[in-house]
Amino acid sequence: MAGLEKEIRTEFGTFLLRPYRDEDEEGVVRLWESAFGKTLDRRIWRWKFHGNPFGREVMVCVDQSNTPVVFHGGIPFPAQWNMQEIIMTQCVDSMSHPDYRHILSDGKKLFTLTVEHFFNVFGNARLSTIHYGFPGIKHYSLGNSLLSYTAMPHEHFYFELKINLFKRSRFTASENIRVLHEIDEQFDKLWQKNKREYPYSVIRNSRFLSWRFFHHPVHSYRTLGLFNTKNELTGYLIFLPGNKTATIVDIFSAGDKDELDRLIRAGINMLIQEKIKRVRIWIPDNHFITRGLIESGFKKTKEPIGIVPAYREYNGTIDLTHFDAFFYTMADGDLF
Repeated sequence: MAGLEKEIRTEFGTFLLRPYRDEDEEGVVRLWESAFGKTLDRRIWRWKFHGNPFGREVMVCVDQSNTPVVFHGGIPFPAQWNMQEIIMTQCVDSMSHPDYRHILSDGKKLFTLTVEHFFNVFGNARLSTIHYGFPGIKHYSLGNSLLSYTAMPHEHFYFELKINLFKRSRFTASENIRVLHEIDEQFDKLWQKNKREYPYSVIRNSRFLSWRFFHHPVHSYRTLGLFNTKNELTGYLIFLPGNKTATIVDIFSAGDKDELDRLIRAGINMLIQEKIKRVRIWIPDNHFITRGLIESGFKKTKEPIGIVPAYREYNGTIDLTHFDAFFYTMADGDLF
């Protein structure tokens, strides 16, 4: 593991690379607003970097007055890779102050040096660590050229359903689906029972789902749980309603085709009752859930906002060729 701190000498003074501290919040918020030219919702910031139960992997570059001028951050999640428990860290925020973007040290900009130190400290601290994210096209191109970012190997990962094209002939009967107002131990049992169907995935247990959806400070998600005749949770669908559009942010079901059909049928029928006209989801094209969605009428569509699902290659012990089997939804990100 690399040293946590690293000094950078430049013709404009000395800078220090070090992990983010709680007391850096005010300075980093000012940095964020200078870099992006808009106001940061501090509730989101604190939810991501101060309030989550998984810790953080965050590097800052500070000047001689201890003011942050570069930031690169991630959230580490418990995950499994080929059924081995690992850590998968979502890289979520990266920025540099406009007044410092020209500064070089040994031919590299402060931004590049900060991100490299981030990966030296966190990328190899545990050999069972993978870094991934959902950058826009511009940030992906930068990461691809400088930081070994690679696009995930899925040709299609965005699908839409126009409600009027929903195949109602196959999905008509009402099912035992309920709107849930809490995440409890039933979700832990559901994950444990079906985790072999998701061998490459962030662990979707109550700890993750509760923080991700029920503790979110801004969004109001709807959580639909499907139950069998024994009143056991057999699947769930979590969506974010919008203006006649619903985004399925997460969906989880047993591998059984009939069970998945029941979940999709019940979920879409409930959305129809709420006058939703369009449903969308980001999900890899080769997963069994995706096949079920396509059978119900979802169609692969051009991704609308420029997301590039990506991961970072590095010399670790994990076989990264299995990213073709990685299951993800927008639950694994922070955009929705």
